[in-house]
Amino acid sequence: MNEIDANIWKFYGKKNCRIVIPLSGKSRGVAKTVYCSRGLAAQANHKIPSFDKVAYRFLTDYGYCFRLLDLTYKLTGKKYALPLGLAFIASPRDNRASAKLVFDLLTGIKYYAEKFPSYKFYVPRLGCGHGGLQWQELRPYFERSFEYTPNVYVVHNSKRVVKRGRINA
Repeated sequence: MNEIDANIWKFYGKKNCRIVIPLSGKSRGVAKTVYCSRGLAAQANHKIPSFDKVAYRFLTDYGYCFRLLDLTYKLTGKKYALPLGLAFIASPRDNRASAKLVFDLLTGIKYYAEKFPSYKFYVPRLGCGHGGLQWQELRPYFERSFEYTPNVYVVHNSKRVVKRGRINA
């Protein structure tokens, strides 16, 4: 597993680089809610126009999973080419992450990393921030998932301070 200490946003928009944005939300029948008010989702909402609408549409189309938004994503008559992966890490019941859900998302990321070996994937420590899980608990899942995927980088920014969706590094 490749682990780096960096600000994940420095890789956004670079050629063949995809950053993974963890999201939380609720999906009950036709009522769906996406929360973009904390962590990387808040930063993405500040940095990318209509990110909250893209995230809502993603939850509506795919549910709780990981998908690579590499193709142009059509929304409200406009097309967005987002070099992102979106991962819904919170369970619909209590809006908290679970180790099983994180492992399922890592499996999805690994699938795309193997399918697109020319891309570099920058993944935060999914589930460890507002998801409420501990890195020591999840580290073995990350190591097992990305042991043979050299194009995946687990990013941790030890110097990061985030206020209201803005990045102060």
